Amino acid sequence: MLATLLPRAAEAIVYINIESPSGKKIPIALQETVFMKAPTEAEKAAYAYVKAEMTDALLGDMEFAGLFEVISQSAHIDEGMGLTSDQTDFSKWRGAGAELVIKSGISIDSGTLTVELRLFDTVREIQLVGKRYETEVSNPRALAHKFMDDTYLKLTGKTGIFSTKITFSSTRTGNKEIYISDYDGKNVNQVTQNGSINLHPRLSHDGRHILYTSYMKGQSAVYRQELSSGKVWPVTEYKGITIGGRWSPDDKHISLAYQGPKSTEIGIIATSNWGLKQLTDNYSIDVSPAWSPDGKTIAYSSDMAGNPHIYVIDSKGGKPRRITFEGIFLSTPEYSPDGSLIAYARMDLGKFNIWVMSANGGNQSQLTFSGNNTEPSWSPDGRYIVFSRKSEGGDVSLYMIRKDGTGIRRLDIGPGNESLPSWGPAFSAP
Repeated sequence: MLATLLPRAAEAIVYINIESPSGKKIPIALQETVFMKAPTEAEKAAYAYVKAEMTDALLGDMEFAGLFEVISQSAHIDEGMGLTSDQTDFSKWRGAGAELVIKSGISIDSGTLTVELRLFDTVREIQLVGKRYETEVSNPRALAHKFMDDTYLKLTGKTGIFSTKITFSSTRTGNKEIYISDYDGKNVNQVTQNGSINLHPRLSHDGRHILYTSYMKGQSAVYRQELSSGKVWPVTEYKGITIGGRWSPDDKHISLAYQGPKSTEIGIIATSNWGLKQLTDNYSIDVSPAWSPDGKTIAYSSDMAGNPHIYVIDSKGGKPRRITFEGIFLSTPEYSPDGSLIAYARMDLGKFNIWVMSANGGNQSQLTFSGNNTEPSWSPDGRYIVFSRKSEGGDVSLYMIRKDGTGIRRLDIGPGNESLPSWGPAFSAP
């Protein structure tokens, strides 16, 4: 993808404070996409496809952000005019109630798609963001997501998550294989094709590799797969069962659970030599190790005190410390990107729900209240959590929710049951 910056972007100003709980949504309009080059008869279908996909992605991103009041598209405003400031009738956009407007144009030449996207402030009558992209016609949604990342950064001063990926396990082929999709569940691609049971995917922070647990050789083991080539390696030569691998923040270590001499223990593997180091040492079942963002601490679930609860331990070793004392069964802890919170699944009255607490175990708050909800994973900006939900009918789907418990939505991914989601880092590889 080739992107260039278009001229006359405005000086820095934060339009939206995302930390404000009562912040006003900013009215924004999306101008109908214009064709910068008239399509030939043979190109009409491609033009229609690009326009529809881009429009859907832009509107979906704006709705998901929860920061905008999207005004109905107004084709008559600036109809027949260009994409620049001097070709924009700001008074008409203000009259329609829009404080911001996005204008887009596309052209296709010899299979190369060129897209221009611009964001304008209709009150100050200036361009805020302007980008020109050149790429293949096959994935116009990626261009829309990238532009919305730039728009989000311009308006909030924070990094957007619209170009990020989600990995998950799905039964769409009849087997539990690993898949990767855009954050919104679109553009789904299959990662594994071994016909076995594949679970717990985790993207590396550089976006080049993915970890997952697989039964492809009989017993469960953690594997590492290069996304570009599809090449697969076992994470360790350890002959026993291993499950649930997770990358350290610098991708130089992998935490996992393995069958130790006494019971299931937490171990760490250094990617420099792939040797396994034992971290916990007890007769309890210790699983689901999750790194803190600074790499100094690992949270995990253990039944050391009877029922499974959340514990933390220094990543270099030491004495575990229990941080939860309420609930019957607590599992799958996950640190927020800034390390201040831990999301986890907690069972009460026979059903799991997603909870969030401070990293020290305090201020516990329940986010979900229906279905069976497990495997929470934070978005890179710490505003959202993706998780699995099993319905009363037995179907399993992926859902997202804001960290304050609002804005819950189901991802419409397609056929099959989707579970065990993991939200990849910002700017991860496709």
